[in-house]
Amino acid sequence: MKFSPEGGRVRLVVRDEVRDDAPWVALEVHDAGVGIPADDMPRIFERFYRRSNVAGAIEGTGLGLSGARHIVEQHGGCLAVESAQGKGSVFTMLLPVRESSVVVADAPQRAEPAGLAAT
Repeated sequence: MKFSPEGGRVRLVVRDEVRDDAPWVALEVHDAGVGIPADDMPRIFERFYRRSNVAGAIEGTGLGLSGARHIVEQHGGCLAVESAQGKGSVFTMLLPVRESSVVVADAPQRAEPAGLAAT
């Protein structure tokens, strides 16, 4: 959000995907921000790397994307970006769906404190 103009919109899209006959979930983050210069794209996920069009202009340490990619990869997924300078970016996180990661549970029963009657 910090790379989007004031009042700009950030759109989230969550979708199912199949890769190699296995279920995956994709989370896309679309912004209409400053975008990423083509020369910066190969290094965008490097630790401490700041894009040339925001270094000094927008606060940051250059750790966010590097850390996010590391966490996603630890879960067997991948993080990718598509961007054009001045037109915004789309970050896509893909994660494999595993049987053990799907939990369906009934809503917990609400216990009334002793001495109170439910109405």
